[in-house]
Parts: sequence; C-alpha cells; structure tokens
Amino acid sequence: MSVYVDPLFDWVDGSRWCHMIADTESELHAMALRLGLRRSWLHISSSGIQHYDLRPSKRGQAVKLGAIEITSKELVTKGIGEKTFQQAPEQGVFLPLLYISLLTVSILMIYTINS
Repeated sequence: MSVYVDPLFDWVDGSRWCHMIADTESELHAMALRLGLRRSWLHISSSGIQHYDLRPSKRGQAVKLGAIEITSKELVTKGIGEKTFQQAPEQGVFLPLLYISLLTVSILMIYTINS
C-alpha cells in the first residue's frame, strides 16, 4: 500500500501544486496528518476520487516521508484502477465516467504543455 504524488504544475492563476492520492483512504489521511494538512482540505470529486492538493513544500515533505513520485498519467490510471474512485449512490454511471474523462483529458493536456 502506498501514497503517490504527481508532478507540480504551474496553473493559470499563478499557483503551483500537485495531487496526492493513496491506495487506501486511511493511508491518504495518515500522510495528510503527518504533513499537517487539515482533513477539511480533502477533495472528493463527483466521481468519488479522494485527494489532497499539495504546494511545493508539502510535496517535498511527502516524498521525504515515503510518497512515491508518479506521472500524471499514472495518477489517473491508479485513480481509475484502485479503489480511489467510489461512486456516490445518488449518482448514475454517466457523471462519474464523464468526470474521469474530463480529468484524464485535462491532466494529459497539462502534461503535454509542461513537457
């Protein structure tokens, strides 16, 4: 079981951050606690993906604490392949699939631009 971070990205608003996911919810929250992140900063997408956004300093700390650096493509694959996605019962299949598609396209676009 592991925690993962993707590369830092420069966003349009001038901010710089990455995503942190994990194989299990408990691992994700345990790492967030070690980094001093508030539980209220957890992001849960409409499709159920749980992650934290990390600024450069927190990403560096996460890596020192054992987070595995992966590409954005790998992050999307892990998010889809692992139990990081938990469909909310009130949602149908369409919205989670649409979100996954949009997330994948946006990360691939960012990856292409930053490559």
